[in-house]
Amino acid sequence: MFRKIGIWALMSFSLGVLWGLGVIVSETQVDPGDWKTIDVLVREGSVLQDVVETFQTTSRAKVHLTTYKTQPEMLAYLSDPSRSFDVVSVYCHQIDDLIEKQLLSEIDFAKIPNIENISSDFQGGYFDLGGKHSVAISWGVNGFIYNSEKVKDPIGSWRKLSDKAFARKVSLIKSKEEVLSALNYRGAFDVSSLTSESLDEFLSVLKRLSSQFILLGQDVEEQLKRDELWIAQVSNGKAARIMESNPKMKFFVPEEGATIWIQNLVIPKNSKYPELAHKFINYSLDKDVALATVSSLKESSANVAIEESSIPSVLKPSYLRELQIGKLSFAKNVDSQKARLIELAWSSLGL
Repeated sequence: MFRKIGIWALMSFSLGVLWGLGVIVSETQVDPGDWKTIDVLVREGSVLQDVVETFQTTSRAKVHLTTYKTQPEMLAYLSDPSRSFDVVSVYCHQIDDLIEKQLLSEIDFAKIPNIENISSDFQGGYFDLGGKHSVAISWGVNGFIYNSEKVKDPIGSWRKLSDKAFARKVSLIKSKEEVLSALNYRGAFDVSSLTSESLDEFLSVLKRLSSQFILLGQDVEEQLKRDELWIAQVSNGKAARIMESNPKMKFFVPEEGATIWIQNLVIPKNSKYPELAHKFINYSLDKDVALATVSSLKESSANVAIEESSIPSVLKPSYLRELQIGKLSFAKNVDSQKARLIELAWSSLGL
């Protein structure tokens, strides 16, 4: 389910630079009739209006945005033969499957000079060997934010999160990937060994974990303010937003490891305007675009051009090197039999 990675195994393309305030460009904007329209598929609430408008003006092309909420929804868009997109944002663990299905075009990097702004740490990932189909733009690691007034001693590990002093004061991100990752890092269960014969054991371990931790999304600010939570699993970007307004909050990544993700931009094979798609991607790697997006979205960038800026260090590409790289893992798709067993266990516990 999870694949260990090294410092040079990280490459993909992340939403970091071009996404930000979640304002969709108005369909009523004035644009000459001869302008082409580039279709871009992104996750919901993730586009900086000013950035898109500037691209439209400088490229003499209109940007039509379609948004998705979930990864299955994004995959459904890409698989629909009646739809076509020029640029799509995807998470790294989906890219190899899209390549295998021959849904992606190779990127002509001669047309993307701003690729030099992307840290070499994010080039050549396992999901896109050779880095031919994707460009990394943002990334994140799911660690823990905690109230330093309530948690006096450093935690640092998954093991200490199970301390009785923190009972029902710790939340995990409510997703199968993160829960399975927690089981793996805590040494409670190796999901790669899950079979029908070990399902009962898996259920027991999963039930115990769900009783120890509160399973929530990442919108935990209110629970932290009310001291309903002392420790919450969030991405480093989310932690940066919380710490900006609440200095008593601190962030750590467990020493045993954590899940890392990378957002990528890709060009589907059925792109109508591949030239404009390359321009769009190159523009999204611009230093000023990256800086504006990170400042607004608070999502870690893969763009080294922002290293000298005043943004929080946890949002810079160099933060990756401060972590124990060899212990970070990408979420990986499991085979259909394991997926069925995981879904069965998840549903039976009402998660």
